[in-house]
Amino acid sequence: MIFSKVAPADWQAYKELRLQALAENPQAFAVTIEEAESRTDEAWQELLQQPHICTLMVVEDGQPVGMVRAQWKPKNEKLRHIADIGSLFVANSQRGKGIGKQLMIKLEAVLKEQYEILKMKLFVMEDNPAAQLYEKMGYRQVGLLKREIGHEGVWYNEYLYEKWIG
Repeated sequence: MIFSKVAPADWQAYKELRLQALAENPQAFAVTIEEAESRTDEAWQELLQQPHICTLMVVEDGQPVGMVRAQWKPKNEKLRHIADIGSLFVANSQRGKGIGKQLMIKLEAVLKEQYEILKMKLFVMEDNPAAQLYEKMGYRQVGLLKREIGHEGVWYNEYLYEKWIG
């Protein structure tokens, strides 16, 4: 398996993996597949050109099988040490192999070493098994947002997790 930072030139592989994530687990993300599919190719490319967004991808046998993304506010002096994690995804066929954990470990290292990030935070929808991964990695639940995400007429709570990596 090859883990790497996604470059703007990799936008098509990122787009395909993101759409796969939304198709396989629509309830786990705040964006719908229809919203993502409506983005232009230029919008996908621009997303990967943002200097305050870091996306990692894992490829096995030439196929992208997992990703994670984080963003932060580098121009805000009081908040630039905090990264918001989003879009952790491992293809259903690859789950149970520790890929999600490896992605998170690598993301934490890249953000701390290259961007001086000291704190990570993320939101997890209720009943999302990824919460167990985060807890095992030292993230702690610090908040609850009731009825935060609506999908196909069902409302889901989201939990806020954080971890100090500094």
